[in-house]
Amino acid sequence: MGHNHQMLDVRKNGAFILSDALLVDYRQQRLADLLNELMELENRLESTVRRSLKDDERLLGQEKANIVNLLQSIVRTLTSLHLKLSDVEHAAAYPQHPEVSEGKDGYLVKGKMNVAEVNVSFSIEKWAKTYFESAVENLVREFQKAAEDHKITLEEKIHLTKLVAAMLVQSVQAFYLMRTGAVFK
Repeated sequence: MGHNHQMLDVRKNGAFILSDALLVDYRQQRLADLLNELMELENRLESTVRRSLKDDERLLGQEKANIVNLLQSIVRTLTSLHLKLSDVEHAAAYPQHPEVSEGKDGYLVKGKMNVAEVNVSFSIEKWAKTYFESAVENLVREFQKAAEDHKITLEEKIHLTKLVAAMLVQSVQAFYLMRTGAVFK
């Protein structure tokens, strides 16, 4: 599943390293385009989950693979947003968790999942509806507020990056849980 360059390593303590290819150069994209892409992916995730659970209330085979691929796209888009917002000369002011960097073949995200959250029974349907939908809406609202004066200040960039960073960890966690095969609804 996913791109053949993608690698995810998760330790028992929740520490993870994810590396993957960026399919599009984030430097060539506007923040608004990345945000629109994220909203579109959130809508696709919700409709795909709903459609997949409609008949038997279980996610199997291709249904699960489709959701894993959507989550991978969400992680890529959030990573692009994170990289686009990050200002190298003020790097110390940005959130250090997760650590997001660009590599030769894509990107690298290092962080730590909350093990207590990972071990509870995970429902992609519940996660998409209760967490991800509201996180995307909040991020869009905060972006709109920051862009009202047509200039995003360093403080606003740091605030937005913190929101993106939290969503990124949650999305890597959802991607991991769906990909490992432990989730069926």
